[in-house]
Amino acid sequence: MVDCVNVLANNPNDDVEQHVILDWLRACTSDDMNKVLKQFTSLRLHFESPVYAIEEQVRRKVVSQLYDMADDGNGGQIEADIRGSKDFAIYLLNDTKPEYGYRTTESGLRIVNTNMFDMKEFIVRSIQMRKLEHESGDDEKDSQKESFGHHGLLHASYNIQETKNVLRTLNLYEALYRQRRFNSLIDIFDTLNAAGSESTSVSASPPFYYLIMRNFELLPDQVEVDEHLDVDMLVSDYYTAKRLLDAETAVHHNIMHTQTVDFGGWRILNYVEIEGIKILFDVRHIGDNYYDERFQRTMLATRQRRHYEIVGLDGSTSNHHFYIPEHTAWIFSLVYHAVVHKVQMSETYKHHFSTHGLLGWEWKNFPELWTGNREVEARRMLWQKLQSYMHQHNYRFTRANDLTVGYFLITDILDIWYD
Repeated sequence: MVDCVNVLANNPNDDVEQHVILDWLRACTSDDMNKVLKQFTSLRLHFESPVYAIEEQVRRKVVSQLYDMADDGNGGQIEADIRGSKDFAIYLLNDTKPEYGYRTTESGLRIVNTNMFDMKEFIVRSIQMRKLEHESGDDEKDSQKESFGHHGLLHASYNIQETKNVLRTLNLYEALYRQRRFNSLIDIFDTLNAAGSESTSVSASPPFYYLIMRNFELLPDQVEVDEHLDVDMLVSDYYTAKRLLDAETAVHHNIMHTQTVDFGGWRILNYVEIEGIKILFDVRHIGDNYYDERFQRTMLATRQRRHYEIVGLDGSTSNHHFYIPEHTAWIFSLVYHAVVHKVQMSETYKHHFSTHGLLGWEWKNFPELWTGNREVEARRMLWQKLQSYMHQHNYRFTRANDLTVGYFLITDILDIWYD
């Protein structure tokens, strides 16, 4: 049972970023927190539980997962760590204007929500350290300070994925996290449009840009929304996209959470819940080297609207849109994806390349040419055109940060095909 004070009721679809703070020694009172928040005006207190307790089994799980400690059940670090062994405080905050930048954290230099990081540092310096120093002579607290330092007395989430992970570890996710609800891809696009560069809100700074990179021809209403759907996005900012989509990092037994962008890693695959179904979104973003950064910025700067019309049950119509690349940027980004990222070329890509003038008429009219050495010839022709395009625009060939993305130059492809 959560002993709480619900300070502010929010609509799950409010455009705020949700964060959590765990005060292990309850050194920061409600009054202290309210004073701190006056210094950080974008943060709003949503919920607080000034006295919260967990069972030992849950405590071991929390310490193990939040602080990367192995729990072998035989004592060790977790046994000696008293975080969670006594009552602690929980605060949930809404960041109404989240900002991200590099900070040196306990796990090293990484991109974090700077409002949350700076607030935690402020609390540690001006509240917790002061109170703990006044309580010198308390052997248990002195021992605890030595074991994990002042920063370890307070745990703060630095992005929404961390918020979700903390609340799930405490078995509080369902009770406290306010999940965004999307009924369709139309809802997704409308949300991105409203919060992006089209927004008139003063908080929409810098502007957020997105586009659907490929396979958008049947979107949004002529594709089946199921677990096989995969949406490839390019966005100006990963964390803004993550907040707007309320996306959940996709991890499995081969991918650790520390390998994801959210924790300073490289993996960008996320789940977005639509109609109660988890849909995979590749959230490519400026600076991730999926394409050269200048190419990425040009794609977003020259993006175009793809319009569609929705007919309601009463026969009324409404106009909507989402963003796609400008035609030339689209076709050459597709060539890049097909010949640099991939070894095998899909039938869809072969069709695009032969119908959009990149290859001669015979490749369109005689699909049987796409076999053996002739396919290698086609790849070589596409490679040459891509090289010319990249050179003309001063774009570089880059190896994606995402380790699941291939990086095959033409000599690599020839070696593979002729081995």
